[in-house]
Amino acid sequence: MDTIDVIERRPVRSTAIWTPDLLRVAEWEADAGRLRLAADLWESMLADDRLKGVLDTRTDALLGRPLSFEGRSARVVASLDVKEDWWRIFPETELKELMGWGLGVGTGLGHMVWGTVDGRDVPRLHVKNPRNLRWCWRERGWFFRTGIAGNETALGEEIRIYPGDGNWVLYTPYGANRPWIHGAYRTLGRWALLKQYAIDDWGDYSDRKGQGVHVATGGKGTVAERKKITEELRAMAGNAAITLPEGMDLKLLEAVANTWSTFKAQIDASNEAQAVTLLGQNMSTLAGATGAQGAASLQGDVKLSKTKADAETVATFAHDQVLVHYAVANSGDATRAPWPVYDTTPVEDKKA
Repeated sequence: MDTIDVIERRPVRSTAIWTPDLLRVAEWEADAGRLRLAADLWESMLADDRLKGVLDTRTDALLGRPLSFEGRSARVVASLDVKEDWWRIFPETELKELMGWGLGVGTGLGHMVWGTVDGRDVPRLHVKNPRNLRWCWRERGWFFRTGIAGNETALGEEIRIYPGDGNWVLYTPYGANRPWIHGAYRTLGRWALLKQYAIDDWGDYSDRKGQGVHVATGGKGTVAERKKITEELRAMAGNAAITLPEGMDLKLLEAVANTWSTFKAQIDASNEAQAVTLLGQNMSTLAGATGAQGAASLQGDVKLSKTKADAETVATFAHDQVLVHYAVANSGDATRAPWPVYDTTPVEDKKA
């Protein structure tokens, strides 16, 4: 199988300050086929440890399942399984990243690099950032912007790619027609922004209200004395002491209203949206809710229907875009391409 060398241009850009307007621009750009902002938004959203954990839970729920292969050729099946060619073709870290891009942006882009292992032609998946990917409505095709060797900031040529041709693959778990429209970046972008606002506002609130405000009242101190007391209060550290003029009192005013609960509610709502979108349930995230923990233990962290759907989309993607070429290269017959089969049988809860 012939292949081409592709140099991916390393993104050199400042971190975007995301706003509601910029989120809308990312959606408009994606609708026009340009995925740069959508990919950048999803990448920035994964800085949230909660969202990263939820995504890991979703992908691990499939990749941790037992895997077998079905096909007409026992030799090809054995090469994938016994000789471990599957894991050479799809290293766990690469397949997990590909799934993450597919779930987040709707498109997981990969470049297959072919090599030889014990006389067998074996490709290897290298995941690419889809920010350099573009769908051209006029030509009805995908284009990828490469880089120039030795110059990370330079733009290379834009080449047309054909997913499934043996060199390029595109994982689109929501379908090939406008795949970006159902990406989690679109569903969760505003929740992520609301959560970031809540975190920033909560920190600012804590800085202003957490230690209270010292107020000196009463007495008939002179202007100079009051000015001196103000300066001392401003510079006063913990366990410090000051002397007040006769008749003057010093009080600490603290915020008594629990307005901070608004920030927590925003964060909890964002976390729940992440779980519902990517896990298909939020019961395992509702600590303390009546019956929630038991229900979560029965159905697992990821709703089984999500894992079954991932098993189907990954199997179809791998068979149609990669394993048919693997079968042709090693047996001369595309119909001998095996099907990967993940065991998604639910584990019985013996105690229940």
